[in-house]
Amino acid sequence: MTKRTTIYLVRHGESEWNRQGLIGGHSDPDLTEEGREQVRQTRLELKDIHFDEVYSSDLKRAMHTAEILYGKAVATTNRMHTLRERYFGSLEGKPEHHYQAGNVGREKLTYEESWVFKHVPDMENDHELSIRFVPALEEIAKNNLGKTILVVAHGSAIRTAIMKITGYTYKQLPSGSFVNAGYTELTYDEGKGFKVIQISGVRL
Repeated sequence: MTKRTTIYLVRHGESEWNRQGLIGGHSDPDLTEEGREQVRQTRLELKDIHFDEVYSSDLKRAMHTAEILYGKAVATTNRMHTLRERYFGSLEGKPEHHYQAGNVGREKLTYEESWVFKHVPDMENDHELSIRFVPALEEIAKNNLGKTILVVAHGSAIRTAIMKITGYTYKQLPSGSFVNAGYTELTYDEGKGFKVIQISGVRL
């Protein structure tokens, strides 16, 4: 009988840079108090879910979100560099309008063009992000067959993973559409891969 892993993939709560409107990426700002409250609200929504294990990116805003949701700190071995947010390169730390300005007209690109599009040469595009992030989720799923797992990561990474799994286009799930402390439920079946069961926290 095929074993199934269920993953609740949660975006971190509001960070200090989210509050300031700055591009975070691999930079490491922590949660605001509003962010912690957002996570507590998500914890209430998921209170009937028993998580067998917890993983997060190794950035503070994800680790601290996971700790609030799970009730204890993420084990050092489960803090994964591969679950980090998109690397925004020279855009990191700059106001978000620098990134949004680069998205003008992006919905007109073909599906293939959108996956390799870059705002600046030194950032990760959707393809590069997906081949780092989705295999990390697969590794977690394969190592926890038959279990329900909490994974805390980042908005752009989660949105790109959903697009990769479902075939959604950038127009259907544009940049910035996955809200702080939002989550998606995934299942993973051996030999079949991932399936998106529900998405809670998309702003279109």
